[in-house]
Amino acid sequence: RAEFSEDGEVSFYRAEFSGDGEVSFDSAQFSGDGEVSFYRAEFSEHSVVFSSVNVTTPLSFASAKFDTDSTVLFSHADFHSTVKFGSFSNKAAVPYVQHSLDFSNTTFHRAPEFQGNTDSNTQNKTLDSGEKRFHLVFAGDIDFTGAVFKNGVDFSATRFPSDADFTNAVLESADFSGVDITGTD
Repeated sequence: RAEFSEDGEVSFYRAEFSGDGEVSFDSAQFSGDGEVSFYRAEFSEHSVVFSSVNVTTPLSFASAKFDTDSTVLFSHADFHSTVKFGSFSNKAAVPYVQHSLDFSNTTFHRAPEFQGNTDSNTQNKTLDSGEKRFHLVFAGDIDFTGAVFKNGVDFSATRFPSDADFTNAVLESADFSGVDITGTD
């Protein structure tokens, strides 16, 4: 069990997690005054496990890249502070998430940030003028079964796969305006 409790920032900036096997932070404790950042980290094809983590410090996966065949597990995680996922750069690629994400039975005490800065409807950047645009596109499996969003979540203008699962999720103050759950082309 890993424990990070320094008062400074813990950074995995541009870290490359490659090779066969699993990258696991299972049951890790992230606490302290600084941010834990996986900014622009790259995870190759394997499982990435953050299951049962307890996070009391800001945690960021801004512009992190996960292989399209990877499965990223946050099941049973407890996020007490802010957590960021997606693309937060003006020069970022289309916010098109192809890997599988599992947030089942995860608790978000603060609203998580799922962001993208480029409007899109699929992975392509060029759109016809009449096509609906989204700020974020989830193309891989996404599971929020039993997830608890205590202070809401902004999923406005997001496209989910048709089998996105929110069964028994607690979605207090959630914004689903402009959402599409028909999946991607």
